[in-house]
Amino acid sequence: MKILYCHGLDGSPNGRKATALRDGGHEVTAPSLPRDGFEEAVHLAQLALEQDRFDALVGSSRGGAVAMRIASSASAPLVLLAPAWRRCGVEPLVRGDTRILHGIKDDIVPLGDSIELERKNRLPAENLIPINDDHRLGSPLALEALLDAVARAAGYPAHAATPRHSQIKVIRPYKWEGIWVFDDPAVGLAKEALVAGMPELIEIATDQAGIREPEKGFVALFSKDPFPTAQVCLEHVREEGGGNVYRWPAVGREGWLCPALFRYFDQAPERLYVEVRARDTSGS
Repeated sequence: MKILYCHGLDGSPNGRKATALRDGGHEVTAPSLPRDGFEEAVHLAQLALEQDRFDALVGSSRGGAVAMRIASSASAPLVLLAPAWRRCGVEPLVRGDTRILHGIKDDIVPLGDSIELERKNRLPAENLIPINDDHRLGSPLALEALLDAVARAAGYPAHAATPRHSQIKVIRPYKWEGIWVFDDPAVGLAKEALVAGMPELIEIATDQAGIREPEKGFVALFSKDPFPTAQVCLEHVREEGGGNVYRWPAVGREGWLCPALFRYFDQAPERLYVEVRARDTSGS
């Protein structure tokens, strides 16, 4: 699906939520909105809206207020994340199919603001979705709820039923309790371990890419097809233990990928092309 995303005051076009939408297979347009000048942010979002036909309009925090301001000129349904409409002086008026996600631990934008938005617009009770998270709504639980809300707003029964655009997959490995793991709510994975040779491959690749402190998290893009910025080509060697062994010929090492590989591919690709890069540390 095509999504227009309006990031928050401290967010960026490549923050967690925009990235989660891209990782979920959606084509995301996310204009860079200035910190200073709410009206300028609205203007830039409106220009982006006029450039394409979107399946959903998503806004986070101040970006939620921006999205509310431009929603009247869009046919796309609206999904809001802790919208700061009151702080930004925006009228609390939205369409009846709007969905709102709000963290119950939010200490920046009160949950009561979203409850009031639901009440004034007589939204269905299920369209206000409380999340066990804070204002950033960056947890795997929150990101999974975002993907599901976008899918349902666009008329699909669940995220898994939505059309996908991305052929390049993205994960963000990090170390937890000394183990390399990653979360991907788009495919239902949490703390999925990378073991049996993969830690060594990770450390070589991140070192070659000059990534500092990769154990705190980095970005890995991968595809079965070559892409211009790929730095690594892994070649399939054999099936083993329910998973698959891949070899990085350039360094003469092998690593085992568990059956979670089939969350991304119907069958084990002959080659996996990989790029590693430093993570974006901005929030919403």
